[in-house]
Amino acid sequence: MLILFLTKGNSQRENILWAASLVDEQLIQIRVGEIKDIATSPQGDKLAIIIHTDKGDQIEVIRLDQNLTSIQVIDHNNFDAIPENLIMQDIAWSNDGHNLGFSADFSGQFDLYLFQETTQKIIQLTDTNAIHEIGINWSP
Repeated sequence: MLILFLTKGNSQRENILWAASLVDEQLIQIRVGEIKDIATSPQGDKLAIIIHTDKGDQIEVIRLDQNLTSIQVIDHNNFDAIPENLIMQDIAWSNDGHNLGFSADFSGQFDLYLFQETTQKIIQLTDTNAIHEIGINWSP
């Protein structure tokens, strides 16, 4: 079993993402940066983060195992359709752990999007004028 948590980094916006194993009391630093949101997959084998970069926000998926022996960033910068200076928030895994829902401002308002991990495609779920959709969550 893992506990994931953030601590403040060296600058005002910088965070450090940590994983602590309750099995062997191991503590591992996973990622440093302007981390805006984190979500653990229902199976506990992946972690999605929204992190701010010089080019805007992006999603990173990190593979975890319970012993913290294989932490690997995947899908990093693999979103060809995402414009620079994109603002993202509120990330959540689907119940099967294969899709990520998130809110993003592509065109001046927040809408809901779905990232399909198997196809690496982003699908826009909402497109409303003057209404900002945020706070995505999946029902069982």
